[in-house]
Amino acid sequence: MNGDLDVLVNRRLSTGLARISGLSIEEIELAGLGSWDWLLSAEASGRRWILSPRKAPDGSRSGRWVQACFSCFAEDDKPFFRQHWRYAFITDCVVHQTPLHDACPRCTETLDYRRIDRGPSRAMRLLPLSVCPHCFVDWRIYGQRTQRSVSTTVALQRKILKGITSRWVPHCGRMLLLPLLLDGMHRLIRCFRTETGRRVASRVLGEHLSTRSKEQIERLCIHDRRPLMHALGLSLSDWPSSFLDSAAREGLTMSQLRERGPAPWWIEKGIGEKLDKSWYAPSPEEAASARVTLNKYGINATPWVLREWLGCHVPVRRLIQARPVYEPRQLSLWRHPEEVSHTIRAMLLRRISRILIRYCTRGLGRMAGEKQMQLTLEFTFR
Repeated sequence: MNGDLDVLVNRRLSTGLARISGLSIEEIELAGLGSWDWLLSAEASGRRWILSPRKAPDGSRSGRWVQACFSCFAEDDKPFFRQHWRYAFITDCVVHQTPLHDACPRCTETLDYRRIDRGPSRAMRLLPLSVCPHCFVDWRIYGQRTQRSVSTTVALQRKILKGITSRWVPHCGRMLLLPLLLDGMHRLIRCFRTETGRRVASRVLGEHLSTRSKEQIERLCIHDRRPLMHALGLSLSDWPSSFLDSAAREGLTMSQLRERGPAPWWIEKGIGEKLDKSWYAPSPEEAASARVTLNKYGINATPWVLREWLGCHVPVRRLIQARPVYEPRQLSLWRHPEEVSHTIRAMLLRRISRILIRYCTRGLGRMAGEKQMQLTLEFTFR
């Protein structure tokens, strides 16, 4: 009982439990969380979104990594902890729509039910899992003493739990792979814990959001995770309207969401163009292609000439004459546009005169029979 059996992936242990319980090895492994790591993140390996039991200096477990719904305990014949209660994004009961608890209401200690098997006599090991291992109060008596949850938070958590089985979740009118949604949620929550992101989340919530701890969300208590999930639920309910409006007012940029590389595509597509304040940087392939093009037309592709060709800043422009930034730039296809326009005008006049002479000659010929007539046309153009 010293190890975390929920996330432990051990073939020998799975084989032994299967032999004792009569279940298959696959059923034993799917009952834990170790087989679902790949579904919880597409960009990070490890135990993301799974509440982690921190260890004290003496090696014992600490931290509020166990959470439960006391109303569920009251309805169980034999109380048991649900598997999805170990997820950090679960802060409310999706059945009773009430907040979960990670501390005993009587002694305020953690809900570490595994402590029941330590120290007490053998008779006390038969206690149900709803009994506090510290003060031995039955949590089922607190089943009806909880407040109601926020509807948007419960709806988001229900959608994620359904996506764990189907691997796909509906988002913004389309189906999105669950790991991509969870990775985007993880980035938004990490952004909410920065100084600018905290103001954005406070504006979305309509109240002040306090960030008392800088640790990862997997190590936060439920009182710190619930407002973050509330702000996330409101942001995703009408994505990206509320978040984009709050981010624009508080000056949030995409650099805070691209801390560890590009954000998931649904975030980049939703707010990337409007919050991206970074300068464009030409790639090495573009620079090599520009150098080949300049050398092809006899232009010495020095570093400064290449920078000017790629649109970067140069002290003195050599390829084109610099114009003020506020003037609109009219692109031209010829070096001397006035001469070209004069040539085009003369060509059009010659064609017009030929067409008019041909038309008038045919009309006069029909009127005068075989008699030839000479027509003089005079044009005046301005």
